Amino acid sequence: MSLGEYSFEIVLFSTTEAIRRDIVNIKIVPFSAPPEEGDWRILADTVISGETLLVDGNVIIEHASLTLINTTLTFRAPLGYRTYELTVISGDLIIKDGSLIRPEIEGCHCYVIETTGSSYFEISKSRIEYPGTFPKEEWHYTYNGIVLEHGTTIKMIDSTFLYADTIVVNGADAYIYNCSFLNPTHGVTYGQCILDIGNEHVTVEECYLELTYPCWIPSSIGVVIRRGYFTIRNCIINDTTGVYSKAIYLLPGEDKPIFIEGNKIIGTSLMGIFIEQAINNSVIQDNYFDISGTIITHETRFTSNDVLLENNTFNFGTDFIDFRSSGTIN
Repeated sequence: MSLGEYSFEIVLFSTTEAIRRDIVNIKIVPFSAPPEEGDWRILADTVISGETLLVDGNVIIEHASLTLINTTLTFRAPLGYRTYELTVISGDLIIKDGSLIRPEIEGCHCYVIETTGSSYFEISKSRIEYPGTFPKEEWHYTYNGIVLEHGTTIKMIDSTFLYADTIVVNGADAYIYNCSFLNPTHGVTYGQCILDIGNEHVTVEECYLELTYPCWIPSSIGVVIRRGYFTIRNCIINDTTGVYSKAIYLLPGEDKPIFIEGNKIIGTSLMGIFIEQAINNSVIQDNYFDISGTIITHETRFTSNDVLLENNTFNFGTDFIDFRSSGTIN
C-alpha cells in the first residue's frame, strides 16, 4: 500500500444511541526511508510501523525521536574492519511491539547502539541481535554492543538481547524488567559481561542472564555494578562457560545501598557475589546459590555496616562467605 492521502468513514455513537456519520480526511506523511548506502540522519520525530528496513551506513538521531513499531531494522555488514553506529544525540529511540534490530549476516557484530546527552532509550516486546564491535585482528579491550551514556533515561521491558557484546548502562535512571540476555560474546577487559551498570538508580527485575559462550579471556561476569543505587530482584543468572566467573561484581565505587533479593545464581565455575566496596544499609536475602565457588566474597580494605544478610540458600559452594581479612558485614 502506498502512502498518501486517504478518506476514512468513522461511525460515532452518541449517548442517545443516535448514529452520526462523518467523513474525515487523514493525511499520512511518508517517513524518510534510509538511503541505499550512506548515513541515515533523522532530524525530525519519526514513527515507522510494519516496515523492513536495510541500512548500509550509520543511523544518527539528533534532537529528534525514532519509534520503531513491529519493524525490522537490518544493518548491512560493512567492508573491512568497520562498525556502523546507531547513535542518539539528545533524542529518543523507542523500539516496541515486535520490532527487531539485527545484522544482515547472522553472527556478524557490525553495529553498536549508543546514546549521548539527555536521551531516552526504550525497548519493549522486541529483540536486538548481535550488537557489537566488528571482529578485530589486533587485541581489543572495548567490546561494547549497547552504550547508554550519562543523562539517558532507560527502560527495557519484555525483550531479548541475543549474542550482544557488553551492554553498558550509564544513564540517569534505568528500569529493566523481564528481559533475556542470552550468550554474550565479549566484554570490557573482563571477557564476557552482560550488564555493566554505572547509573545512579538501576532496578533489574525478573530477568534471565545466561553466560554460555566459550570466552577467550578467562573471566566472565553477569552484572558489573560500578556506582549508584542498585536493585537486582527475582532474576536468574546461569553460567556454564567453565571459566572463572562472577555472577554479580561490585567494583570499588561510591558507598550506596544495594539490594540483591530473591535471585537464583547457578553455574559450573562460578563465584556468587564479589563485593569490592562498602555496602552500607544494604540487603542480600532470599537468594538461591548452586555454584562451585564462594557464595559471597567481601574484599579486603572495605568495612560494611547495617547489611541484612538472611534467608540465603546455597548448594555446593566452597564457602558461604569469605570476608577476605579486614572486610566485615555487621
